[in-house]
Amino acid sequence: MHISDDKPKMIFKTIKDDKEFYSIGLSTKGKDGSYQNGYMSCRFRKDVKLDNQTRIRLQDAWIDFYVKDKITYPYIFINKFETIEDGQVAYSKQDIPQNAKTEYVENGILIKDDDLPF
Repeated sequence: MHISDDKPKMIFKTIKDDKEFYSIGLSTKGKDGSYQNGYMSCRFRKDVKLDNQTRIRLQDAWIDFYVKDKITYPYIFINKFETIEDGQVAYSKQDIPQNAKTEYVENGILIKDDDLPF
């Protein structure tokens, strides 16, 4: 499963026993319109070093996992990304009225607002 996203994500770094560990901030929108935030472990290629709270835009990533003591630990492996510098516009925001109907075409499939769970 490959992941790419045009929305910015924040990467958090923690250091434990002289090793760097990264997690990615994620959010999901509920049916009531509120957002819920969560975090998932992530890994990068060996040569990548990021500061805490670095904003990135995913270009190529996938879900992977490892098994330790018969427990599966999922993480997102981020292969390609671009950093978003301070002051750079992360994405363009359009003001869409609440009652506006929108349609999207994804891989040749028409998706309407009525098809979405939120």
